[in-house]
Amino acid sequence: MPIVNYVREHIRFMEYACDEKLTSSERLLWYALMHIMNQRAQGNVWPDEFIRISNERLLSLCPMKFDTMANARNGLKQRGLIEIEKGEKNKKSPAYRMIYFYPMYASPSTERDGYDGYTENSDNMGGNMGYNMGGNMGYNMGGNAGGNPGDFNINNNYGLNPTPYRNREEDDETSIVSHSRARVRQAWIDAYGREPNPSIVSAIMQRGLNVLHFDLGVVCEAISMTALRNADSPLDYIFRLFRDWDYRKIKTVSDLEAYLEGEEA
Repeated sequence: MPIVNYVREHIRFMEYACDEKLTSSERLLWYALMHIMNQRAQGNVWPDEFIRISNERLLSLCPMKFDTMANARNGLKQRGLIEIEKGEKNKKSPAYRMIYFYPMYASPSTERDGYDGYTENSDNMGGNMGYNMGGNMGYNMGGNAGGNPGDFNINNNYGLNPTPYRNREEDDETSIVSHSRARVRQAWIDAYGREPNPSIVSAIMQRGLNVLHFDLGVVCEAISMTALRNADSPLDYIFRLFRDWDYRKIKTVSDLEAYLEGEEA
């Protein structure tokens, strides 16, 4: 279950919505869904599973017609901001799963897949918009990803020509997301020899593919490099690599190869 900062998510979404030119209905629906997820949160631990929400409930929070809401819902799905399970008429409501921008994972007792030592101040954080972030989102885009990758070999089988992740028709979108999820999952298994937590896979996909627009091969390389570094908090280290590569305008596997060759020279 992820630790989510309500204010940080809203600040990042406002920037994302502006950059990606989200419609007003897409923005309003996202706020409504976040409001509902916030109600389901326990302290600073937010739901990571699918939550069934009736259309009537969403329309009560979003003053729009059903068709407009349906289009907004599909838009958020295509952008990778939510996942949806269809409902059945007069039987069960649709189910929604939020893909958070900055989920922090406290390590469960059975695995060390996430934020083992997460220490952010959580006083009054969950479900409280009054949390003071101090105007600092805590991410230094020009930061160091943790040293020279050294002898890391980028020539693997993760694919140099990944399928674009976004801007597909709805039928193709499901296939693309499933393919991307399978590739990220397999990269983790190859690197760590065990199944990843599904929420970890979602967090990596959201940040690397949807927010920073890396090629899928670059995302998989970050997982491999993190395993080779034996990082104590893998997700944290992966995100540090993402920030460093984004700062250096690395987006493709070719960009990353050129960067690593320059580091080794």
